[in-house]
Amino acid sequence: MLAVRSYFFYDGVDKSELAFDEKTIAFVFSKICKECKDLDKFQKLKRHFKKNLNELSLKFCNDSVMRAYNKQYRKIDKATDVISFPSFEIFDYGENDHQSFGDLILSTEALRRRAKSRGITYKNNFLQTLIHGWLHLLGYDHQNSKQRLEMFSLQEQLFVKLKKAIKDL
Repeated sequence: MLAVRSYFFYDGVDKSELAFDEKTIAFVFSKICKECKDLDKFQKLKRHFKKNLNELSLKFCNDSVMRAYNKQYRKIDKATDVISFPSFEIFDYGENDHQSFGDLILSTEALRRRAKSRGITYKNNFLQTLIHGWLHLLGYDHQNSKQRLEMFSLQEQLFVKLKKAIKDL
């Protein structure tokens, strides 16, 4: 399996507020990486970076921290569940030997609210959001119906596979 080094940071929350422990989250991203390795978007990123992509930063925070990030970077003055910062949007492809896929920031409070509003468990919503954020790091988006169909279809396929893999741990 391709290993993804996951770096964890906390701002206004602690590890106990996560749906899974850090080891399981790191396993999830390594598994996602393996499942996505043949996708065109994944291969494109690998070609443009000089080193193997094998790092990911995750910051878990509360709604007030998320709101500040959302306001600063997206000009939206409210909390959201996840914001993705793909490396390909930050670094020049041709001159970089960066190894990171990028950064994900997740609000545990927003994740809990969203799970409740969708009528699903916190763990399921947490896992779906990790996958969703990862797909944004690869360059997927959902700005139009074609993009939405592609991204959410892949998200659901990965969710089914990963939910089974986590149960097998």
